Amino acid sequence: MVKPVAQQTQSIGAPQGVYGHAKNKWLKSLKILGQLFDVDSDEEIAEAAAIKASCMVNLALCAQREDQFSEALSWCSKALRYSWRPRSP
Repeated sequence: MVKPVAQQTQSIGAPQGVYGHAKNKWLKSLKILGQLFDVDSDEEIAEAAAIKASCMVNLALCAQREDQFSEALSWCSKALRYSWRPRSP
């Protein structure tokens, strides 16, 4: 007996389109965040950076789930560069 397509994709994992859709949403979020924040203080700058880094980490997860490991590594590197700030003495 042949399994229905829905059962076949469940046994393999989520279909590729699910992560592609999520990736598009995270990319759109990054674009909107870039236009949305009007930061005046160091605290606001840190908050905006944390939110953007979170989007980048989610993009890395989407890429990893789609077996796009070099893209996942790239997003992780961007998130680390974006969120890292030297601490004041």
